[in-house]
Amino acid sequence: MSTQKSVKITYSITPPSSVFLPPDLPKTKSTDYPISPTEIPPEEDKAGKAYYGELRKALEAARTELGEDLTRWRDLVGKVELNKEAKKVEDDEDIDEQEEDS
Repeated sequence: MSTQKSVKITYSITPPSSVFLPPDLPKTKSTDYPISPTEIPPEEDKAGKAYYGELRKALEAARTELGEDLTRWRDLVGKVELNKEAKKVEDDEDIDEQEEDS
């Protein structure tokens, strides 16, 4: 009797309080990506090609979903951070101008 194997991905995001949070984008998420059992018995698959093929599929599904989620977070938080950077750059330019005037 074998147990179902899977890849588990868990993340927790702590966005700035000024970021609007859409209801379909959770701050904490945990997902299991099952590794499908192969039709080839392990004793016949000595190199593990069938198992690693299924593992590769599970990892690809995990990478795709996680990438989509993190891209959405980057887009949401990135806009807020860009606004912060723009103000900071302006402050730096003001300092540079003051130094040149001196």
